[in-house]
Amino acid sequence: MNTQKQALKLKFGLIAFGFIFLAGCDYKSSYDPARLKEASQPQISYIIDSDALSYLNDYRRGSGLFALKFNENLSLASKNHAEYSVAHNHMGHDESSGLAKFTGSTPNERAKTAGYSSMHVLENIAYKSDFITSIDGLFSAIYHRFAFLNLSVNEVGFDAARGDKFSAYVFLMGNSGLNNFCKRGVSDNGSGKFYTNACANKDIKVKDSRLEGFLKSTKQHVKFPDKVPVMPYFSGEIPDPFPECKITANPVSIEFNESLKDIKFVNFEIYKGEEKLRNLKILDQKSDINRKFSSHQFAAFSREVFSFNTDYTAVFSYTEEGESKQIKWNFKTKTLKYPYFEASDGYVLSVKPDMIYEIFFRPKDCNDLLTSYSYNSSALLNSEVKQSGTNTLSVKLSGMEGDILTIKTSGGDKVKVRLSASSPKAQKERREHMIKSAFMIFGVMVVFIIIGIKQRR
Repeated sequence: MNTQKQALKLKFGLIAFGFIFLAGCDYKSSYDPARLKEASQPQISYIIDSDALSYLNDYRRGSGLFALKFNENLSLASKNHAEYSVAHNHMGHDESSGLAKFTGSTPNERAKTAGYSSMHVLENIAYKSDFITSIDGLFSAIYHRFAFLNLSVNEVGFDAARGDKFSAYVFLMGNSGLNNFCKRGVSDNGSGKFYTNACANKDIKVKDSRLEGFLKSTKQHVKFPDKVPVMPYFSGEIPDPFPECKITANPVSIEFNESLKDIKFVNFEIYKGEEKLRNLKILDQKSDINRKFSSHQFAAFSREVFSFNTDYTAVFSYTEEGESKQIKWNFKTKTLKYPYFEASDGYVLSVKPDMIYEIFFRPKDCNDLLTSYSYNSSALLNSEVKQSGTNTLSVKLSGMEGDILTIKTSGGDKVKVRLSASSPKAQKERREHMIKSAFMIFGVMVVFIIIGIKQRR
């Protein structure tokens, strides 16, 4: 009786193992072929961190500004604050005296510690994964954008520190003319109005006309985006300029020279082709809840994220000293770094093996932010999945043609990623798996036959 039970167990084990074997060798999940999507190709090339200054200056030149020159003292100050930030898991422009790596409470104090002679210093910080995404993020963050496009700066230093919890990328901007004057250490003399707080050495006096000559610009206004394509979305800035939404289109902005008098806002419009975008939020000095906008700064946020690789038109209407005027310009959005999809619930995405793809989950509304995700696949499909940006996942699959990865997002979207071909490595591994499984099944069958023969005796 016991022998019969053992034989029965072996029989069921053999059947179960056969199912596992079949599942491992030929796993195919069902999908709707009509929902199958092919990837769009990127329109930008990969840029390394060493080109960060060129990348930053491309944006400035695109808005009609001079390129920033590199300054080593500002770079050292940036490095110091980045290391302080990572050492204390600190996010912000301040430092606390007494803590390790403290070099100054404020950006201009830290610049002074690093040997910079001027107190006219602006600081931007991003907590990203590299310099390029940091610059993209800072230009999409409206307050930080205005610092990068400031008309009074002409030099920059930057550096980074990387830690387990986060990395800090710090940029400090200054004015070389004022810095060189302060470095000389000789005060202006004569009559008139003087400033004593423009240099790190408070004993140095700067005549008002000289200071104005260093910091003023003949540029009448600065538009962004302008000649250089930008990412289509914005999400997250401290402080938050638009807290009612977690993700919006990249804001469109214009800033006028402070020398222009009596600038009054009339209207701000954005067009996609002939279609006027309706769901806009306009920020100016009156509507900015953080009180950071000047009377000469204006921005339009679309609650609907822009499309990739698409042309748009901005129209800003205003009055200057009572005279009606209008500024109209075109700009374009760029693509993701790798072949990419704009995915929605139910899509099936066709990918080639051993290649990186990016999946952007277009938000259903301005609060549909990707905060978490899960995925599953057949046991023999090798998958690399990680969040690579706002509402964006990167995937890389290695397996057999027809293998499917299923992804579910916090926003309720469910998409399938299907291999359109087999990877050579997976084919080799699958053959080895089949051979091993066949030998194992053959061994079990032999044991089962032997037990059956013994039972008949």
